[in-house]
Amino acid sequence: MKEQTCPYCDYLQTDHETLDGENNPVDGDVSFCLNCGEACEFKGERLFKINEENLDKETRKKFNKIRHAWLKVRARQSVR
Repeated sequence: MKEQTCPYCDYLQTDHETLDGENNPVDGDVSFCLNCGEACEFKGERLFKINEENLDKETRKKFNKIRHAWLKVRARQSVR
């Protein structure tokens, strides 16, 4: 997978893994930005902003678990 730029914060993402643990995302897969914590969707080998409310319930549940863990890590890093 080629490098992608987050449409929210312009962070250069060099590696991708889908919510199902696959390494080669396809159109419709959701991406999580490790820099800003926002959700994006792959379309035509690019990342686009999405409205998380439009995700199905199971995807939102998985995404929220990832975001919760990400926020914990960010909080720990901020107190170092």
